[in-house]
Amino acid sequence: MSNVTDSQCHRTQPPPHGTTFQDFSAPFSSFDFIEKHFAGSWAIRRCFSLARSNQDCKTLTVEKIDEKGLLLDENVDLRNRGCFTSTDIYRLGFWTALISDNKAFQKVSGDSLYGYAIIKCDGRSRDQARWYVFESVFRKYDHPHNCVSDPAAYTVNIGSRQFEIPGVLYCQQNGITKACAHVALRSLLSRVLPSRDVSYAEINAIAAPLAVGGASSYDPARGLSADQMRAVLNHFGVAYLDIDYTVGEKSPGESPMRKFLPYQKLVYSGVESGYGAMVGFNMPNPNDPLNPRRHIIPFYGHTFNKDTWVSDAEPSYFSFKGGGYIPSESWTSSFIGHDDNFGCNFCVPRLYITPLQADYVIELLHQDVKFNGLKAELAAISILPELVKFLDKENVWQRRLESAFKSPVAQVILRSICITPKQYFSHLSQLKDWLGNSEDNRLVAGWESAPSWPAKMWVVEVSLPQLFPANERKIGEIVLDATTDFDMSRKIPALSTLMFARLPGSYFLQDVANPSDGGLNLHVWNSCIQSHVPVLRRT
Repeated sequence: MSNVTDSQCHRTQPPPHGTTFQDFSAPFSSFDFIEKHFAGSWAIRRCFSLARSNQDCKTLTVEKIDEKGLLLDENVDLRNRGCFTSTDIYRLGFWTALISDNKAFQKVSGDSLYGYAIIKCDGRSRDQARWYVFESVFRKYDHPHNCVSDPAAYTVNIGSRQFEIPGVLYCQQNGITKACAHVALRSLLSRVLPSRDVSYAEINAIAAPLAVGGASSYDPARGLSADQMRAVLNHFGVAYLDIDYTVGEKSPGESPMRKFLPYQKLVYSGVESGYGAMVGFNMPNPNDPLNPRRHIIPFYGHTFNKDTWVSDAEPSYFSFKGGGYIPSESWTSSFIGHDDNFGCNFCVPRLYITPLQADYVIELLHQDVKFNGLKAELAAISILPELVKFLDKENVWQRRLESAFKSPVAQVILRSICITPKQYFSHLSQLKDWLGNSEDNRLVAGWESAPSWPAKMWVVEVSLPQLFPANERKIGEIVLDATTDFDMSRKIPALSTLMFARLPGSYFLQDVANPSDGGLNLHVWNSCIQSHVPVLRRT
């Protein structure tokens, strides 16, 4: 069980008024229940829909809870602004077990908790008040191609018991003390800072001095600027890479960055490595066509479509440059994220938000990481020409890699994952190739015990068409130091980050003491793994 802090006591408080157990199966109507108690809120409906569609939920628990922790902080802020906030706050739990009473509840397994939601009601006045989801967490949809890296574990009380539930925090704005950017930041920061919850009061205190006109002019209901979001991330020591596509644009869509560094590249890199990303986009404004509306949503996962046509068609029909590589992002159908207006855990088609609509993107990085996954892939493809010179022509898979690399149509697939050395060597020790071979445990243990590994590394997995999408397997990795930047004085700057590469039959270690005219000198060690192996999974 995780440590509970004061910032989490809003969700971990025992219910002072007891727990009600509601049979969730037919003829219970979610529509009737929500319309009766919560005025038909769209996002609350989404919580009930998840329980209905993705799991066989049998019980709904309902608890009225007190203003504590972040709930109290927010309500005090609202009252100080002269706004209305109801003291009726509810915590709902959705269970795959049938629970009739408290006696049965004491025996239920924690795994049967599919999700929870805390519901409250705010408004600028009592007449304008509306019910909304202060926060919720639901388990990942149980599908092998629905990929969420490193879901956080959230501690929540139901009744007298405490549970942990894996997922990604969803939060909804109230349009007074918090807007879409506030809730997107809190959602993703809860993964980066697992020991505590960031409050909206903290976000507002950081953002206020950067408002146009100063702190006295700051209105959180108007959202956050790019500078304010950067300030929040900097305050909490979170590494990130962001692009404001609107900078320097005299008219919408002018920035070449929209084409050459599109937002989906950063989103994919962020969600694949576990910390996520946010995308701010513009929308038509029927009341003022010259001033579009804007919204921002967080992303934390993606779906995988092994049968996609694009990855084959793009290099063969539409891109004739030759060389290059196919990013694993090509098999992504949708990004998984929250939209606070509609609810949690939505699949958003990868290019549904067009490059012209995307105004701002933030990719969250692991602490001390100097470059992102896209740059790691570009590093790997710049290293490959040097690596090819050292390949063993007697090894069939190394020959196949060389043939793919030299093909006039892109055939090499790259997938970048940011992990710790411990995670990599654990993965290496568990690998078994297509022929049944495993790596020598003594070699893995010796490598892992070396004292010089950086805190984080980019593992760029190398695969081939059909092998990657059909079987989710790879032929090897190019491993980079994620904590150091490229040495631009070198002939191939990316070589300054290379630690080693692994391919069937061989490890390739850089001889940093004896570089070859700014190029690459390698020591080659034997590997027991002789064929392709499963890709690294962090779900």
